[in-house]
Amino acid sequence: MSNKSKSMLTQGFKKLMRGSIIFIIFAFSQQNALATPFTDLYVFGDSLSENGNLQGLLGPGVPDRFTNGPTATEILAAQMGLVLAPSFFSPDNPTTDGLANNYAFAGGRARDVTTSVFPVAAAPFLALQTGQAIAQTGGTLDAGALYLIFIGGNDIGDALDAGPDAFTVIGEAVSAILDSILDLQTAGAMNFLVVNAPDVGDTPLVQSGGLGAVGFADLLVGEFNSLLSAGLSGMAGVSIFDAIAFAENYISSGGAAADGITDFTTACSNITPILCADNSFFYADPFHPTAPVHAAFGKALINAARVPEPAAIALLGLGVLVLGLMRRRKP
Repeated sequence: MSNKSKSMLTQGFKKLMRGSIIFIIFAFSQQNALATPFTDLYVFGDSLSENGNLQGLLGPGVPDRFTNGPTATEILAAQMGLVLAPSFFSPDNPTTDGLANNYAFAGGRARDVTTSVFPVAAAPFLALQTGQAIAQTGGTLDAGALYLIFIGGNDIGDALDAGPDAFTVIGEAVSAILDSILDLQTAGAMNFLVVNAPDVGDTPLVQSGGLGAVGFADLLVGEFNSLLSAGLSGMAGVSIFDAIAFAENYISSGGAAADGITDFTTACSNITPILCADNSFFYADPFHPTAPVHAAFGKALINAARVPEPAAIALLGLGVLVLGLMRRRKP
């Protein structure tokens, strides 16, 4: 074969390989962008994820949500093609049998509030929520489901009032989260998305306490998130979602402004978030965000929850192999 023919053949091979790699990368990115390969979603937390449990327990006079629209976890569920149904904290409730997957309770704490150094009268804490989910599934959880844990804000609020026991309360809360994950794993859960503590010090509720309260809240949030990150680092199948980074990026990138939010410091309503009819506020009440913030948060959660499916991973591996062949054939 002449040198010219060899050169043409080499160039043709390179073009074919480049085209193959472009196709593989495109296919991988498209599949990964759409992949939410989870069979179900289980949510554990507090009022930031609550969508009817407290109302189911206490009656219709209680709000079913603590915002003025769908919660972030409801947005996440919808994008996964699922419905987030409140458990009502009863395995015998006929309206939720076989459907219950939201165990979050307004007022929920991570730690066991009955044995804490700072006991409070509160809604079901995390171990009760996860225990109920395990009991409702007969002790065996769905290994293909995503288990989302978003709790700790109320524990941090308690720590603000706990005086010298503040950091002990934080330690109890983080330990409770880690223990609950282990309980869920023992029952068969494999995929976890854990949301760390948001910037509690930025809320109108804490801001109203002055610089001292804000500074102390910042210390407690930092301690909570640091301990949580360290505790989760050795756990398989666990991802952490940074709530503070989300909020900072949402504001600095112009996302909040694009959603029409102009007020980041005051509460839309000082009574209850369901009375907020103005989504130009970041906060629906002194502690809870408005619907646009929840919507953006839910969309960010779905991006964090996506994982490559096996076929996509195989495609990427093929791309790497082809790239290696190209390099070997390079003159």
